[in-house]
Amino acid sequence: MEHSHSALLGSRGINATPLATLHPILQAALRAVHPTQAVLRHVQRDGNWLLAGEERYNLKAYRRVVVLGAGKASPAMAQAIEQLLPDLPLQGFIVTKDGHTRPLRHISQATAAHPIPDSRSQYAANHLLALADTCTAQDLVIFLLSGGGSALLSAPPSGIALADMQTTQQILLKSGLAITEVNAVRKHLSRLAGGQLAARLFPARTLCLTLSDVVGNALDVIASGPLVADASTFASAKQALWAGQCWQLLPPAVQAHLQAGCDGHIPETLKPGNSALQNVYTQIVGDGVQARWAAGEKARELGYLVRDVPQPLVGEARAVGVRLVQAGLALALPSAPTCWLYSGETTVTVRGNGLGGRNQELALAAALQMSAQRVQNPALNTLRVIAFATDGGDGPTDAAGAIATADSVQIGQSLGLSAQEHLAENNAYPFWQAVGGLIHSGPTGTNVNDLVLVILGD
Repeated sequence: MEHSHSALLGSRGINATPLATLHPILQAALRAVHPTQAVLRHVQRDGNWLLAGEERYNLKAYRRVVVLGAGKASPAMAQAIEQLLPDLPLQGFIVTKDGHTRPLRHISQATAAHPIPDSRSQYAANHLLALADTCTAQDLVIFLLSGGGSALLSAPPSGIALADMQTTQQILLKSGLAITEVNAVRKHLSRLAGGQLAARLFPARTLCLTLSDVVGNALDVIASGPLVADASTFASAKQALWAGQCWQLLPPAVQAHLQAGCDGHIPETLKPGNSALQNVYTQIVGDGVQARWAAGEKARELGYLVRDVPQPLVGEARAVGVRLVQAGLALALPSAPTCWLYSGETTVTVRGNGLGGRNQELALAAALQMSAQRVQNPALNTLRVIAFATDGGDGPTDAAGAIATADSVQIGQSLGLSAQEHLAENNAYPFWQAVGGLIHSGPTGTNVNDLVLVILGD
């Protein structure tokens, strides 16, 4: 049954919202970046020719078509390739997060842990590298890349154990470092990131189809850029770790490897101009901006005055939550229901021992700000902040985000919960679980940043 959008914006009764009954604006955003349809919009079949952007591939000129990939959206992207090439004996292997698989006829798929890699992540990386080593100039490789690939393809250098990688990833996740800095470290602890996979595939011709989960669509950051040149270095990775006060926390083997790279004893990742990159063409098939635009179209259809905010949503999640409430009140038109739309990816510097995700933390900070100002500004009684991870997973939880209202903090108080204490402990999930503000969509099959809606005057 389809719920009205107003019902889904309430502060209670939405703990188990399935994908089909999400707010219509969120539904529209997800449809716009459905990976299968996104690939089919950008790649066409014309007889023996495969067309993608500026590139044309004569399918008859190749011995085989090999489909490889990694990321939360890779199975749905693979479904598009099987639709486009039903007459070819496709070979391939992709790896995705648990719960994100899709039915495939010819392309093998595996699952691994995310965001902390496990033994399956290492198996997947080794298996994919082995397949890459079999590719020759007679092969066409179609690589399907989306967010999550860094953890799903864990290929640490010799001497670094799985436990070391897990500890390092936990440190990075709690650090508050920007994704560009996190991935600079990941690239230099991998045998395939930072363009190194391109070297393994060369001289095969490679078409990389990418669903971007990175602000600005930086190709060297998406899944740590396995097929593109890397601008970061061992030195910049170490500098980021020092700045984030993470270096001394790293396992000794990880420190030793990064220091050896800084000292020139380990080859760098691939840099611009490397000949191994010349046969790779990358086509972005979807991103957070497309999702936000589609959300705006649906909001207008529902009667909202839409304020589309092109500036990427970045920064510490709790600070962003406060800022969004203040911005909404400063620019509000109380006579007209208004919907502000943001896309991006905030960060969380973890100082407590709680459970949550960046969207849940953003919403909790917004709720506290609304509660503090509601007496002075009655317009807050109709304000809603909806923070949503488009892949359906916000942090290490089963929720996709949360919906905050001016009543959220008071409802928590009636249950004996302090929103301020939960925020201080990075413990947003239990608060929203009790209050009734969690969004549960389950895996959506896509992954294009976060989407935040600020709605006033519903």
